[in-house]
Amino acid sequence: MNNDQNPLIDVEKVKSHWGQKAQVEDLQQRKDVSWMNHPFIEKFYINHRFTSNPESNWLEYVHKKYISRPLDLGLTLGCGDGGLERHALSLSMCQRFEAFDIAEGAIEVARELAVQAGINSQVKYEVIDLNQIQLDPNHYDIAFACMSAHHFSKLEHIYSQVRKALKQGGYFVLYEYVGPTQFQWTGEQLAIINDLLNILPNKYREYILFPGQIKQHVQSLTIDEMNSIDPSEAIRSAEIVPLLDQYFNIVERIDFGGTILHMLLQDIVGNFDLENEKDIAILNLICYLEKTLIIKKVIPSDFSLIIAQKNE
Repeated sequence: MNNDQNPLIDVEKVKSHWGQKAQVEDLQQRKDVSWMNHPFIEKFYINHRFTSNPESNWLEYVHKKYISRPLDLGLTLGCGDGGLERHALSLSMCQRFEAFDIAEGAIEVARELAVQAGINSQVKYEVIDLNQIQLDPNHYDIAFACMSAHHFSKLEHIYSQVRKALKQGGYFVLYEYVGPTQFQWTGEQLAIINDLLNILPNKYREYILFPGQIKQHVQSLTIDEMNSIDPSEAIRSAEIVPLLDQYFNIVERIDFGGTILHMLLQDIVGNFDLENEKDIAILNLICYLEKTLIIKKVIPSDFSLIIAQKNE
């Protein structure tokens, strides 16, 4: 898809959807409904890809490997509630940040949490439609897109703006979903997910938010159904990496799965009790299976950490 073929996005629907997603109540629910936020998966499956310390995440990995001294100014594209800036400043990765998001609700939460953390003077938050963004040249030392680039419809425009705005040698770091566009899962992927779902006892398949209801089957939503929920969701996700390679030098890519875990465990992952040995053993087996299938190239990884660099 070239830049002239970018789909039209209902911006107001996107703003409303992600404004709600940044609220405290929604964030608290994620550990029970989102695979990435389950404590075991986060610490012992995802973090393990980057470091031997389960408490150390991808941002700390980037800091340790690529940032030898505190940088002056960082950029965040799609900052949400501002968690990245708060963490990066606590690590002294940057002295200051400029952080943008399309959702007013998210920016309000980020500003409030920055005040509570005592870092509001170090972060400038602003509501911006990133698909229309214009950045100053040679302005930033590093740029981040954390689970936001798969919502960008105008990838070429954003990549060219980030490339222009980064100082020479600056890094563009993406922690992203890079799987099938608009969640149009492959047949092989769905078959594995549903086979595993059918193996799980019902106690693990009960919907967290709808007690008594059992998750029976996973299938792709139609494009119309996807657009009715969030028209920006994974809008060009399969193009993120190929296009990035045209604008930057990809220094490192670390895949961390999600091809099976994402939709298998969506809305039910909270049934796996971190304190229950049997629950964690089952979860560990599922993680091992996904990892093995990816290593053996049976399936690709749907999620990746990518470190790209601006080089002339």
